[in-house]
Amino acid sequence: MYISTEADLAAFCDRAAAFDAVAVDTEFLRERTYHPRLCLVQVATPEESVAIDPIALGDLAPLADLLANERVIKVFHACPQDMEVLLQSLGVLPAPIFDTQVAAAFLGERLQTSYNGLVHAFLGISLPKSESLTDWSRRPLTEKQLEYARFNAGEDRVSAGPYNLVAFDKGSLQATLTINPNYAGNFEGQKPSIEKIVVTKTEDATWADALKTGAFNFYDTVTATRSIRRWTSSPRAALTTCSSTVPATAC
Repeated sequence: MYISTEADLAAFCDRAAAFDAVAVDTEFLRERTYHPRLCLVQVATPEESVAIDPIALGDLAPLADLLANERVIKVFHACPQDMEVLLQSLGVLPAPIFDTQVAAAFLGERLQTSYNGLVHAFLGISLPKSESLTDWSRRPLTEKQLEYARFNAGEDRVSAGPYNLVAFDKGSLQATLTINPNYAGNFEGQKPSIEKIVVTKTEDATWADALKTGAFNFYDTVTATRSIRRWTSSPRAALTTCSSTVPATAC
C-alpha cells in the first residue's frame, strides 16, 4: 500500500500500534545535501506493509508517534543511517529497536552482513537489487521502485521465514509457531510440512525425563553460532525445539 495522504497515514499508524513489533526501512538521498533527505519509509506489520511518502505528506506526526512508541519494537537492518535520517526528518529517535544485522553477528554471520545476504543465507531467497541506487526523490515513483520497497518491507513475501510466531508465554518462555503461508520455500523450493511447532525452555535437571516421557521429542542446545548441536549431552540454556528437517512433535 502506497501512503501519500495524512488520513491514510494516521489510520495505518493506529493499526500498527496494536502490534508488538513492526519492521522499518528507509530510502534517502545524501549525495547533494548536507543532511540526508528522507524520500520513503517502508513499514510492515504482521498483516500489511506500506510505503510512506514523506515528500507528499505535510504532517508526519503519526509516524513519529509510532516510532517513539515504547510498546512497539521497531525492527531494522543496519539501522545507524536509518536512525540518523529519521531523527533529522521526524525529530524522534525510534525506540526500542531490534537490529537484525547485529543479531546475525551474534549468530555467527559476518559483522556487517547485508539484508539481501542474510535473507539468502537463512531462506535461500535472492531479493531484487535493481532499484537499490535509484533516485528516490523523483516523483512519481515507478512501479519498479514500489515493488523494490515492497520486497524490503515484506509485502506478499516471506514475513518470518518458514514459520510465524503466533503465541509467546513469558512465564513459561514457551513459543508457538505455525507455517507461514507466504514462505516461498528455500533455494530448492522445499517448504515445511509440520503445521505447528512449540518451543519450550527446559532445565538441566528435567530435560532427560521429559524426553523419555514424550513431553517433547527433540532436544537442542542454543549456541552463539548459526549451527545448533543436535542431541547434545551439555544441556545448558537448552530449548526443546521442533523442525521440519528433524524428528519433531507437531504439538
